[in-house]
Amino acid sequence: MELWGFIGIVVAILGVVVNILFAYAVFNDSNALEQGGKKLVLVGPWVWALATLFAGVFGALVYWAVHHSTLQTGLEARRPTFRSQAREARPHSPPAQPEGGAVPE
Repeated sequence: MELWGFIGIVVAILGVVVNILFAYAVFNDSNALEQGGKKLVLVGPWVWALATLFAGVFGALVYWAVHHSTLQTGLEARRPTFRSQAREARPHSPPAQPEGGAVPE
């Protein structure tokens, strides 16, 4: 086997090991976030770990950006909740008056 073929195999093995380590770290961190009461964005820990396993460092960077960077606070502020959507969809009507037209004190 020539030298460049051997170097290619070593680099490929190191790449796989790095992807596995990043996926393991993302899985542990996402579990810790969930146990701490924080909701993960989009998917659960297993899917984030699998995405990081296949995407490597790029997947770990996306996970970090969404869950730990200052970008994350901006996303939470802009993310509509079910209640805010329901409030906006409801027609604006005055509060109902009690029977007899009397206003309670």
